[in-house]
Amino acid sequence: MPILPALEESIEPSETGEATWLISVLGQPFTSNGIGALFKKWTKAAGLPEPCALHGLRKAACGRMAEQGLANHEIMALTGHKTLK
Repeated sequence: MPILPALEESIEPSETGEATWLISVLGQPFTSNGIGALFKKWTKAAGLPEPCALHGLRKAACGRMAEQGLANHEIMALTGHKTLK
């Protein structure tokens, strides 16, 4: 997946080899529920409509990749989906 150099530099694993990029206030990686709740808080603060969710961003990305002609398994590899379901 093409990545801009500045983004690639910011997401490289840390000196300890950790590849976690989003850390909670407890110093731990977010759970899926935890990051979802925080995202909901951010969208509300930004004045976005209620149905905005991280899942929607992932779904939109999948749709755009499909429109560009990527195969299902290519999309799955990029978005972390384990099954076609």
